[in-house]
Amino acid sequence: MSFNYSLNLADFGDYIKAGSLITDRINPYEQLMYANSPISALFFYLVSWILPFPILPVMVHLLNVLGAIFFLKWYAGQKFNALYLNLFSITLILGVGRALFGNVQVTGITLGLVALAFTLDHKLKSSYLSLSLLLLALEIKPQITIPFLVLFIFQRVGVYKKISFLFFSAFTLHATVELYFGSDLHFTWLEKVLRYSRNSILQTSYEISIWKGINQIIDQQQFLRVISLLSVVITLILVAKYSKLNPEKALFLAL
Repeated sequence: MSFNYSLNLADFGDYIKAGSLITDRINPYEQLMYANSPISALFFYLVSWILPFPILPVMVHLLNVLGAIFFLKWYAGQKFNALYLNLFSITLILGVGRALFGNVQVTGITLGLVALAFTLDHKLKSSYLSLSLLLLALEIKPQITIPFLVLFIFQRVGVYKKISFLFFSAFTLHATVELYFGSDLHFTWLEKVLRYSRNSILQTSYEISIWKGINQIIDQQQFLRVISLLSVVITLILVAKYSKLNPEKALFLAL
């Protein structure tokens, strides 16, 4: 796949292009089909800028694979019920590999950051480095990171300290970027995110999605949007509830 795509970094390339434009004080959200966080764009641009060689799709694919393997190793290391582990394996097998590799996405990298955060927290007994890694993962892929972030925050004591550190760090990062940019970068970004959320993705998306499948039967988009949102909120509440009572259930629900 990497040879076929040659130097086309697809979605990953959008991070780098957007980060490059932000450093030049040009608003990427007015030009690109792009809605990811300015922090994630600047991070990947900085990585590409530091490296003495160009990033190729094969490198991103390898990092995705390594991240997913590290996540699986961490997950299996929890010594959970075999049923949960088998369901997780099925989830991986049924995942949309075409989107991950064909579009050069960073799902595996995000999962690797999540696993690294929990691993370091267990070994170092310090939440701050782990929260920094989770914050980076949140900026890259919030839809993947949020459940694990809730799990991490509520799993032990110090809930308010963790939330305070997370909000302070996120606010500092974004405020610094906004001051450097000197304009309404974040306003334009949030406007684009909201505009994307209003798109009729249930009809137009060609990804594999449980909500798209249900929509083919019910065909009531607004109803499904409400049900989708409620399902996410209820799941996050259950993750928080089980974080101390039953980590096995909490982790599986987060997944």
